[in-house]
Amino acid sequence: MSFSTIWEPTTLVRIRPLWPALGPLAAAIAYYLGAEAAFAIGTLTQQFAPFWPPNVVLLCALLVAPRRHWPLYIAAAFPAHVLAEWGVAMPLPQLLAAFGCNVSLALLNATAMRQLLRGPAWLRGLRNASLYLLFAVVLNPAVVALGAGFEPVLGDGDPQQYGQFWWRWYLSNALANLTLTPVFLTWFHGGSRASWQLPTRGRLIEASLLILGLVISCTVAFDIPITRTTESYFPALLYLPIPLLLAATVRFGGRGASGAILVITVMVLFRSMHGAEPFVGGPPGNSVPSVQLFLAVFAIPAILLAALVEELRRTNDRLSAVLDGISDGYYTLDREGRITAVNAKGAAWCGSAAPEELIGQNYWEVARGHAADRSWVRRAMETEADSCVSVAERFEHFLS
Repeated sequence: MSFSTIWEPTTLVRIRPLWPALGPLAAAIAYYLGAEAAFAIGTLTQQFAPFWPPNVVLLCALLVAPRRHWPLYIAAAFPAHVLAEWGVAMPLPQLLAAFGCNVSLALLNATAMRQLLRGPAWLRGLRNASLYLLFAVVLNPAVVALGAGFEPVLGDGDPQQYGQFWWRWYLSNALANLTLTPVFLTWFHGGSRASWQLPTRGRLIEASLLILGLVISCTVAFDIPITRTTESYFPALLYLPIPLLLAATVRFGGRGASGAILVITVMVLFRSMHGAEPFVGGPPGNSVPSVQLFLAVFAIPAILLAALVEELRRTNDRLSAVLDGISDGYYTLDREGRITAVNAKGAAWCGSAAPEELIGQNYWEVARGHAADRSWVRRAMETEADSCVSVAERFEHFLS
């Protein structure tokens, strides 16, 4: 049973006629809550928040809404922005400038993603992920920050600190698009209905173990006390979450990568919000820049790797569909005789109902009584391996 089977016939159909009104209202509420969350993080860490969630909310709303409804979402976000900023006594000119910069960034990112990325699977390909990082993380925040750097000057900011204001605004918005936006793009938008099928028990257990492992590894990496014994190992401890981040990315693709990045982000912020430096032994008062750079170093390779994994899976699915459509049994072996690919007819010929059950098994063991003469097959493998391109590579080139 899929998620859409439960959701589509009931709630979604009832809400759809009201969505032009409910959508902007929901976006405004989320915008306000995101701003309050950022202010709370800044208050608890006694510094500024490492990212700015309201711009993520506005970007996601624009990606979901038709272009003709964008003015409604922007207009709905303005009262939420005013309410949140007046709560921290921001002067009116600075408040208006800040909202203008937020809207400009959301519009630039939404326009670039809709025009350049081959949606709706925004990050399910290396090309899309690279363009997303280039525009939503590097170029657009940097350009808008040129104006946003003057925004604090409209309050009580020192004009001589423009470079610091520019850098702070840029990093806050770039990091938000590295840690928060991918969660929306991979989990809630751009996926097919088939992708919302309920996971098996084994996948749920695997995902739970990965989350638990990430929490434990982050706790060890960020909270272990510095002693004479652990001092020499401290730099290496920061890399403890990396194997689990890679495992989540390879096993679950974009959703695994974005979920793992979110877990690491929450763990880092949790330590910062409890009055401690996020990294043991780090210089006091330098927590926000260190958090931003640390999360960026983790997130960028994970997003690119997840995109590559998703791309390879789609290529494999297309190849499998072609091979399953032929009337003959098909299988490929490596030099040790292990099965690397097999279609449904080939699996049935070997006495198995599911092709995936045969992957990695020894062909000569699973196909006893069916296999051709062993010496003939081995001679063919040895003589043709160096001169022929594999069938998989031929199909991949044909389908690309």
